[in-house]
Amino acid sequence: MRADDIITEGKFSNLKLDASEHRLLDNIEKTIYNLKYGSYPEIPPLPDYNEGHFDKFFLDLGSERSRELIRLFGKVKNDHNNNFKIKCIFCIHA
Repeated sequence: MRADDIITEGKFSNLKLDASEHRLLDNIEKTIYNLKYGSYPEIPPLPDYNEGHFDKFFLDLGSERSRELIRLFGKVKNDHNNNFKIKCIFCIHA
């Protein structure tokens, strides 16, 4: 699969994400899931995380706005280290 191939299966298929955007969204979701269970000792757990709310948030944004937000997270990830990304996601979720 190439990075610009559109994902046509799965819960986010109607967002028309390309493979790289889909991987980044999956990475964001996994990071928040790990935060729920306290996998990062420097950040308190997020006991109220609900995967359904996460999914609904991106699905309600629609394809174009979701892609813009995912690209923004990608820029943050590229501009800063992984620890900063985790703290950003924590601040947005809190």
